[in-house]
Amino acid sequence: MSKLTATATCTAHGAIVEQTGQVVPQPLLAQRVAWLTGLARDLTAEIVAGRWSAADLDALACGVG
Repeated sequence: MSKLTATATCTAHGAIVEQTGQVVPQPLLAQRVAWLTGLARDLTAEIVAGRWSAADLDALACGVG
């Protein structure tokens, strides 16, 4: 089975907690973004595994409609 990788670039310069107005330090922001991307990766993997077979993914990877 082919391995597909999708990427999206994003630069986070800072964040603020809406309720308090407190600035989130960059190391904490990076930790939160890493957690969120891991969650998205895991949920996506479950959806793909539950709906598509290896043959389906190979067909998609080679551009066959």
